[in-house]
Amino acid sequence: MKEAGFLVEHAEDGIICVDMMEKSGTGYYDLILMDIQMPIMNGYEATQEICKQEMQKRI
Repeated sequence: MKEAGFLVEHAEDGIICVDMMEKSGTGYYDLILMDIQMPIMNGYEATQEICKQEMQKRI
């Protein structure tokens, strides 16, 4: 993806991914690819947490 000109960021596990999302500004990420087998917090759990946080921002 880097070769195509995309900025790529990597999180070692789901907790780091959620933290990166919390610290980023609204609209910073256009796309997130999740590994469903990440350690500590898997991709399913990280996605649920990110969605929950995004919904709370809208309230």
